[in-house]
Amino acid sequence: MEEYRQWLRMRRLFDDYPLDVIRQKGLERIPRVMSKVSGSYYRQQVEQWHQALLDPDSTRLCEIALDTSQYGVTMRQINPLYGIMKPEDVRRVIKDSRDEQRRVLSSAQSVIEHH
Repeated sequence: MEEYRQWLRMRRLFDDYPLDVIRQKGLERIPRVMSKVSGSYYRQQVEQWHQALLDPDSTRLCEIALDTSQYGVTMRQINPLYGIMKPEDVRRVIKDSRDEQRRVLSSAQSVIEHH
């Protein structure tokens, strides 16, 4: 569920916020993120974020942020884009993901009850 919530947060960020704000804030946060990671593996991931934020073509940035593979999950865990969304937008993402979880669980429960 948390992985879905992280993905949904990135989806809403790119849907609702201007790309230039995302880039600017992300670039401002890169040094802080880099200072909190250790090891070449994590430093390399932060560098990938950095390069994607610098690239004038936003394709790579969106690909990293919204990748549904294990790579995307890992990248979202150490990304410089947290803190950009307004708190009320983050609360809406949490509420929406909980509502989705309830719908899925309710649907599964009805399947079980009908068998």
